[in-house]
Amino acid sequence: MTELDFALKKAKVLHDGKQNLLRIGIFDAPYINDFWITFYKTLLKIDPSLEIEVVRGNFTDLYNDFVNELYDLILTLDHTLLMSKFPFCYKRLFYREYAIIYSKDSEFGKMERLDFRDFDHKNVYVVDNERNIERVLSELASVGILNPKIQRVSNSLTVSTYLEAGNGFALIDKNIVQYNDSLRAFSGGGCFSGTYVTAVWRKESLPVQKIMAAYDKT
Repeated sequence: MTELDFALKKAKVLHDGKQNLLRIGIFDAPYINDFWITFYKTLLKIDPSLEIEVVRGNFTDLYNDFVNELYDLILTLDHTLLMSKFPFCYKRLFYREYAIIYSKDSEFGKMERLDFRDFDHKNVYVVDNERNIERVLSELASVGILNPKIQRVSNSLTVSTYLEAGNGFALIDKNIVQYNDSLRAFSGGGCFSGTYVTAVWRKESLPVQKIMAAYDKT
């Protein structure tokens, strides 16, 4: 249905002679306003006539739909998987720092003082993507959490649902605590690496190339 919807919209754009439609796909993190509003306003500043369509999806859907040309541009946390598919351009936009996230009502939230060892042998919720799971396990092992109980879930929103219920923990973007009073962050003095929100588009897409070149100058 998503593909049909995009096909109909693309046909209408061609019929109406509109050339300024920009279709953007965004990963499904619970909170995106820390970067999305800035990015959106900057695009409109570059070209006020832009008509922007936005769809959010999990990593797999976003990846597949971009490969199938349903989006002109995507915002993702991992662009490297696309390298084997076709030439593309990318630009790192915003840095995000990882931390262990848990609920104030969980067993961790009730401890007076936390240590990384408190999280070992406990449920850790991870979006079901092999590269992501490898990253999480590697990061946790680096601080001595060697045997976490991996709980695979389909998307980031489901991770948040479990955390808010006071169940387990996750290694995700620490800025989530700014928007959710029930969650807490623990990083042990910045022991974890971070990632970038990255814009990805095709090299042959000249309109997007032009927009992103102007983005660099804003």
